[in-house]
Amino acid sequence: MLTVRPLDSLEQTGAEMLRLAVTYAHDMLPHIDKGPEDLFVFMREIPYREDPVDQEWVQRPSKTLDHDSLHGDCDDKAICVGAWAALRGYPFRFVALRNFHRSVVHHVVADVHFPKSGWTRMDVTYPQNTMGSRVPYAEELILAEWNPS
Repeated sequence: MLTVRPLDSLEQTGAEMLRLAVTYAHDMLPHIDKGPEDLFVFMREIPYREDPVDQEWVQRPSKTLDHDSLHGDCDDKAICVGAWAALRGYPFRFVALRNFHRSVVHHVVADVHFPKSGWTRMDVTYPQNTMGSRVPYAEELILAEWNPS
């Protein structure tokens, strides 16, 4: 079943991403035993597919992980990371990024707070990304944050 709602602002998009990650965290149960690095590699290898031009779509983890249509863009993959973090009891946040050459936000990542290492960037969008690496952006804006306590 597909639910369509207009996402008119960054705040609304962040709230919807958080809702999808927490409400459908159970979609990540098959991956609950993966450690952070294994999850990072698994999610990074899911094919990237852009949303349609001039549209912002966000989807629950099961849609991103569906074997028949395995794909997602940056926000879809971030939702999966957030759902996994929620299942494991780790705080997480979604961060919107804008680079120096664009005036609009164009990328979203998940940061997960691990007990020993603190906030760790989990940008699983592209195959060349590494866990914890941070590309310098002109602006980072926290869209939504979840804490189990």
